[in-house]
Amino acid sequence: DTVLLTDKEKWNSESIVKWYDEEGKLLAVGDTFKQALATTTKIIARCDLLSDSLMVTVIKMDADLLKGDTGYCKNGSITITAQNPNYTYNWSNGQKGRSIQVNTAGKYTVAATQYTCKSSDTINVVEYPLPAFSLHQLDTTCYLFDKKLKIAAIPNTYTYQWWPVNFLGDTLTAPNNENLTCTAQNQYSCTATNSINVISNCYKKL
Repeated sequence: DTVLLTDKEKWNSESIVKWYDEEGKLLAVGDTFKQALATTTKIIARCDLLSDSLMVTVIKMDADLLKGDTGYCKNGSITITAQNPNYTYNWSNGQKGRSIQVNTAGKYTVAATQYTCKSSDTINVVEYPLPAFSLHQLDTTCYLFDKKLKIAAIPNTYTYQWWPVNFLGDTLTAPNNENLTCTAQNQYSCTATNSINVISNCYKKL
């Protein structure tokens, strides 16, 4: 960006102001210095025997303020955090601050400022579905020796964990009158829970 410096003192109307960098290189001549600077530079103004200086700090704003598109599980929320802690942030949904919590899918734009410098970035937030599954007792008769019944979670595309037996998988065997709870996790790490009571005629037939 362009830096604009002006000689406000008007030391001498007949004198010419010359602008130098710290190494003594002449940058401009006249009452106004207007140039684009790539790095932080010390600008020195000289007029006759008088001089003054100013350190011009060049701030390079980050273009990538946000890490990338993200999402949250249905009925949940997610916290979005901008990466640079040194900026002041204003979000398109009216919130302020480096981090915001959202529970609505859509695009969110953040505007960052530092001094008079500005930058912006946009992130897309999606809502991920919860696993939809059911538990089924595959038989009602007992096995001859272990007296256990086969239980299955459908579909078999999720990761399942069963309680209180602490079993991982979509199919297991369980004893009669066992109350089982099953938690499913999908590819988005969203979870849902279901339960089943195992019932059979095992003990009546023995």
